[in-house]
Amino acid sequence: MSEFIGRDALLAKRSPRRKVFTFPDTIPDLAGKKLLLQAPTSTERAAWEASLVNPQTGQNDPKRMKQMRERLICLCVIDEAGNRIFGKADIDALKQLDATIIVAVFNALASMLAADDEDLEDLAGNLPATASESPT
Repeated sequence: MSEFIGRDALLAKRSPRRKVFTFPDTIPDLAGKKLLLQAPTSTERAAWEASLVNPQTGQNDPKRMKQMRERLICLCVIDEAGNRIFGKADIDALKQLDATIIVAVFNALASMLAADDEDLEDLAGNLPATASESPT
C-alpha cells in the first residue's frame, strides 16, 4: 500500500474546517464568549487576497489594506448553520471596535489560513500592528 494519496482522495468533498474561538480574559466584556470560525476555501482566500489589491495598478491598495482584518472576519465568522454573520456593509462598524478584539479574531483566523508570519507580512506590507495606529 502506498504512503501517498491519489487524486480522488485529495479532491474528495470534505466538510469545511471550523474552529470555536473563545475571547481571552484580556478582553473583559467578551471574555469566555465564543465565535464560530470557518476556514475559507482556496477560491475564497484568493478572492480575499485580491480584494486588497487595486485592480488598475496590481499593487496593494492602502485603503483596502487598512480593512484587511475586517474583510477576513466578514469572510470567516459564521453562525451554527454555516451562514456568514457579517457582510461588506459591516466593515466600517468592525473598524470602530477595539483593535484588541479585531486582532484576536484575526490571529485565530490566520492560523486557520495556514499562513505563517512571513505570508501575512508580505500581504500586509507596511500595515500597522493595530487599526488604532492608522488613520481611518
